[in-house]
Amino acid sequence: MIAREALQQRFKVFIFLSSFILLMEVAGSIFTRSLALLSDAGHVLVDLLAMLLTYFSVRLSQKKASRKFSYGYYRGEIFSAIINGVALVLITLYIFYESYQRFFSPRAVKGPEMLVIAMIGLAANLYVVTKMHGYEQENLNVRGAYLHVLSDTLTSVGVILAAILIIITGNNIFDPLISALIGIFILVSSFRLIKESADIFMEA
Repeated sequence: MIAREALQQRFKVFIFLSSFILLMEVAGSIFTRSLALLSDAGHVLVDLLAMLLTYFSVRLSQKKASRKFSYGYYRGEIFSAIINGVALVLITLYIFYESYQRFFSPRAVKGPEMLVIAMIGLAANLYVVTKMHGYEQENLNVRGAYLHVLSDTLTSVGVILAAILIIITGNNIFDPLISALIGIFILVSSFRLIKESADIFMEA
């Protein structure tokens, strides 16, 4: 098992990077008038909350069992993973809604600037995913946070592809199409996480 202390230290770095991405994309969405970046920023916000939840749940799970909590605080960690999965479902529904809106009412954005901001966000997300990889196999709750960041990484890729296609063709329809495809992946992953977490929670 990976030391919980080391895991907590890494999550402090992840939380800092997610905060940076959030602020950058919010500012970028205002500057470029990009709804895609703003939606991705909302996704990052949920990622950040998931990381904070995971960080504190890992600390909580280190507490020993007591008379009141005969199994320790492990169930709290599993319950947190379920919350992460539900949050992923809500994110997906929002992505589908935004994709539908943008499909019928596309808005012109500053493509080149949007591309640069999305690439910076992708680089930061890839760093977090790389450093978090392996931890999700040791801890179900960390797996939930990992899926959050992984889905946001794919969202960043989608934003980049949309920006490139918009720059080349001048057609904004690619943004909602790519967003919908990303949403399908997130939805499948979230349902798997919820099912696995619920099964373990009932057995704990």
